Amino acid sequence: MKIGPLAAALALLAFAPVLAACTQPAPTQSEASGGHMLSAEDAWTRLTTTPWQLERIGEQPVLEGSKVTMTFGRDGRVAGNGGVNGYFGSAERIGAAGLKFSPIGATQMYGADPPGVMEQEHAYFQALQSADSYRIKDGGLQLMSGGTPVLAFQPEGA
Repeated sequence: MKIGPLAAALALLAFAPVLAACTQPAPTQSEASGGHMLSAEDAWTRLTTTPWQLERIGEQPVLEGSKVTMTFGRDGRVAGNGGVNGYFGSAERIGAAGLKFSPIGATQMYGADPPGVMEQEHAYFQALQSADSYRIKDGGLQLMSGGTPVLAFQPEGA
């Protein structure tokens, strides 16, 4: 049986919502430091009202002597310091816990102290661009990619 172009288009439209659902990141749960769950709105408020300091990229701790920071504005603006360079961009909120970062802009300075800080900054920016969701857990922030934590932050000064 041969399917005409109109029938093929209608079949594609019928399955588009199913296909789109398959490409969305799985929602993540956020919890306060006491272990109770935060609503999506409370988690977004915590995300956007707390200045964050990076602790880990994947399983790798931040280099001793370097400081990587991030702040989120309720308007979606993102800014901070990557360890050497200041950076800026935006993050779009998608659903309850999804995020999509714009390309990140940064100053173009070079740093050698501590050793490896430029490589760390590069890895940070790559992980940031890969993030597709977030969760607040035990008072900290985890940015996730495909359900796996890629960046872990604590409130700055904590």
